Amino acid sequence: MPKPDTTALPNDLSTLDLTSGSEAVDSRLNPAQMLSLIDSILPFEACLYHEIIPLSVESSCLHLGMVNPADTAAIDYARKQVSFIHCSVVSWPISSDWQRKMLSKYLSYAARTKPKSQAPTSHLSPQAPPTDDELLTFIVDSPDDLLSDRPP
Repeated sequence: MPKPDTTALPNDLSTLDLTSGSEAVDSRLNPAQMLSLIDSILPFEACLYHEIIPLSVESSCLHLGMVNPADTAAIDYARKQVSFIHCSVVSWPISSDWQRKMLSKYLSYAARTKPKSQAPTSHLSPQAPPTDDELLTFIVDSPDDLLSDRPP
């Protein structure tokens, strides 16, 4: 049985094959800006949902790769997101496969470079007792449950 390839992927995204097959898109792609824009302005989930990918920002213009450049909801979302940095949006057609490939590479890169978040705390972990100015809150599904449990 062959062993899985466990060699580490490079931390520098620019060393990966990012070519889209479109000279117009490839000439506007800036991998560092793409990562930064996904981290800050066009979140991964929105890129996945709207089938978009930020390519770069040049001269107050966001170059946006779009699987469907006629998708008005996607372009409106992108315009709204970049309006606070005073950028306009220019869309460029990209293939669905290339967009998913870029998002996959973004996730791989982010997993290697971002610090791990703390593990969620267990429900069973000891908690500090409430102080005098804190009150405990009891939450029920329905007030009727409380009334039916009261003694007559």
